Amino acid sequence: MYLFITELLTFMRVRKKLWLSPLIVLMVVLESDSKFMT
Repeated sequence: MYLFITELLTFMRVRKKLWLSPLIVLMVVLESDSKFMT
C-alpha cells in the first residue's frame, strides 16, 4: 500500500500534472471506503 502511494507520488513529481492530484485523493478515498466495507 505505502509502496503504491510512493510510486504514485514519484510519478506525480516526474509528470507534474495537476489532474493526478485529485486522482490520487480519489484512489485513497476508495481504498479507505473498501476497508470500512470489509
